Amino acid sequence: MRLLVWIGVLLLWVGSAVHAQVPEVPQLRILGARDGLPSTALSVIEIDHAGFVWVGSADGLARYDGHGFRIWRHDPHAPDSLPNNYVQAMHVDSRDRLWVAVEFGGVAMFDEDRVGFVRLNNKTHPELGDSDVFAFASRGDTLWLGTSNAGVFQVTAKGNDPRQWRLQALAGLSSSTVLSMAADAHGGLWIGTRRGLLYWDGKQVRRIELPDQPNDGMIYSLLLENGRLWVGSSTGLFRREANGQWLRLPYSPMFERPNAVVSMARAADGTMWLGSQRRLWRVAADDAIPLPVIAGANTAYRAVLGLKIQADGGLWVGVSGAGLGFLRSDWRSAAELKRGEGEYGLASEMYRALIPSRKGGVWIAGVDGHIERVDAGGVAEYIDGKQHHQLLRHIKPMVIYEDRHQRLWLGDGRLGLLRLDAHKQLQRWHVESADNPLPSAGFLDLMTAGAADTLWISIQGYGLQ
Repeated sequence: MRLLVWIGVLLLWVGSAVHAQVPEVPQLRILGARDGLPSTALSVIEIDHAGFVWVGSADGLARYDGHGFRIWRHDPHAPDSLPNNYVQAMHVDSRDRLWVAVEFGGVAMFDEDRVGFVRLNNKTHPELGDSDVFAFASRGDTLWLGTSNAGVFQVTAKGNDPRQWRLQALAGLSSSTVLSMAADAHGGLWIGTRRGLLYWDGKQVRRIELPDQPNDGMIYSLLLENGRLWVGSSTGLFRREANGQWLRLPYSPMFERPNAVVSMARAADGTMWLGSQRRLWRVAADDAIPLPVIAGANTAYRAVLGLKIQADGGLWVGVSGAGLGFLRSDWRSAAELKRGEGEYGLASEMYRALIPSRKGGVWIAGVDGHIERVDAGGVAEYIDGKQHHQLLRHIKPMVIYEDRHQRLWLGDGRLGLLRLDAHKQLQRWHVESADNPLPSAGFLDLMTAGAADTLWISIQGYGLQ
């Protein structure tokens, strides 16, 4: 009995030879409001030392444990509650303390025991003034706060009593609005501001010139990995190598505002994940072209404000207006393709013939006659042979095969055996053919190549021919 393959169910290719042909189409699982998320307006993601995923939103703080969400919100009658529900930034330090910046409420710290929040604000430290905190960085017990209008404060945060914490403002910043920060292994601090990139070496602050660009753009995101610094700015994407050399990446112009990179994460296999003001992107290697990732239904043009990779390589994605997305670390072992428009849209709803393509990817044939090649990136190429051959308007192939000459063989229960070459030339064999007639008009269900360009076919009820 032939097995119909429904698109919408996972298409699995098993066996080492075919496994390499699985299209690389990342498919996120989206957790939204109906799953317990307090709001789909997400601002930031963090992962603590125990592996819990923390999500900051416009309506509270959420923690995901793999089964469900626990929510923390402001309670005016509880001084150890979250100071405000709008979470703007988060950070987990080396002691596993969770630092949470909220709108108009300063900073709340959740210690290792996760019992209650302690607050750092203009009441405990008047020098903060009326500034909000937009960014965090830390090294050991030293924490840095990047603020909306007061620059950067260095916090000596020994112990969990905010009254014992000392704040010191960094002098010499050319902009008082700080959007991103990253602490390096040399004791320095990279500072992304509204008007360019700065570096503090532990003593003084200096401006950093980006290649081929005036240093006055917004620096939305910073990521340090293996000694390299990635910079997402309003003027594109840049990288500083471990030897100090700066690069303006070849694809930098596509990440200028309004598609600037606002979040970044690098996987252990070298894949770079970029969250932009419009969508999620995947860069497979340093010299690869960024590929867009569909984060979920109706999410093609939504900002991705948070990206974090967990210990096993799974990726967490904050998709604005959609929710919290998750991509398994083994996502390359399976692909899901559906009928529809867009980059990964297929022409049919039901497929019953599938074979690896010699150009990479797979050939698939739908019950309504649609023939497509899905490349290694998951993009479907529709083979429109119908415009050349009236016969192909009626084909419903049960089996498909590509020979070493890249000719496509199609087996149909009514029409027999057909061959379509690269030049769209069609040849047909059936029971009434003058040359090489088929023995019967049965279902062709298997095909493979033999020696000397021969083709072996199986016809139900008539065996192997």
